[in-house]
Amino acid sequence: MSTFPRNLLNKDALDILVDILEEKNAERRTAKGKLGPRVKNIQQAEEILSIIKERSCKLLGLEESRISTPRIIVRDRLTFFPKQSVKLHLLYWSIGTGLLMLNSPILEPGAASWMVKGSVIFIFVAPTLISRRVKLNIEHECGYVNILGNGTIHIDQLPYEQFHSYLAHEYAHHLFFYLSEDSQQEPWLKEGWARFFQWQLMKELYNESGNGAYLTHVLEQVVGEIKFACQLLSGVLLTKLPWKVRRISTIYNSNPLWRLFTGSPGFNAKRLIDYSIGTASYFWAERKIGLQEMFKNKLFVDFN
Repeated sequence: MSTFPRNLLNKDALDILVDILEEKNAERRTAKGKLGPRVKNIQQAEEILSIIKERSCKLLGLEESRISTPRIIVRDRLTFFPKQSVKLHLLYWSIGTGLLMLNSPILEPGAASWMVKGSVIFIFVAPTLISRRVKLNIEHECGYVNILGNGTIHIDQLPYEQFHSYLAHEYAHHLFFYLSEDSQQEPWLKEGWARFFQWQLMKELYNESGNGAYLTHVLEQVVGEIKFACQLLSGVLLTKLPWKVRRISTIYNSNPLWRLFTGSPGFNAKRLIDYSIGTASYFWAERKIGLQEMFKNKLFVDFN
């Protein structure tokens, strides 16, 4: 399991992270924008990948020819999702209606009657909850793999701005593979590098377009990860977080029922620790070292 780098194991670092968290949470509340149409084919995806690659190399001062272009696979699960969702609704509504019709004539008013009616109501609502959960999981199941130097990005047909954000994160992993001298770097370092790089690219696109939709996904992730890192660090330092920090809502909640009814995504605790420590470390470094100094070393920072 990942642990905090030595330079962050102090109260000063925690105070800085709390300030950053409040700042990003304020940005999250104001980052409003409209999502465009979904990216539907490989041609559109490759055009966006070309934009991401060009901007990435410019940001880090790299020659585009030095970095290979990863293969991109656009999955079409979201194309068939609406039809499957309709089938699920029809199935559950048929079952619920049947139960209601069969039991209404024989049940007298009372607890048993209300239990049946409550069950039927849940059956009517269940397909909406299930469909939302499945859709959310599909959208979050993008990833990057590199086998023998050949990188591949798997991603679904997300809305245009969201596609840019997810793709930027996965392409950052591709860059990390080529730029890092040690391919066996700690997971938290890889994830923090990718998240911070994603933030820089999306901030650039937002500044050019004025569309807050470019920032929506990355800010949700950054706020959730930095808050979780603050909670972990405060536990290590045996100090209590301010109430205004503890009440900041995030997409990470350990209660499965809460996630089901609110649509919050599920998460793996170990991976969340890696993401949180990495994201917190890089945003802390930006505040302590400065962005220009970080770019001089291609964002590779010695946190110890």
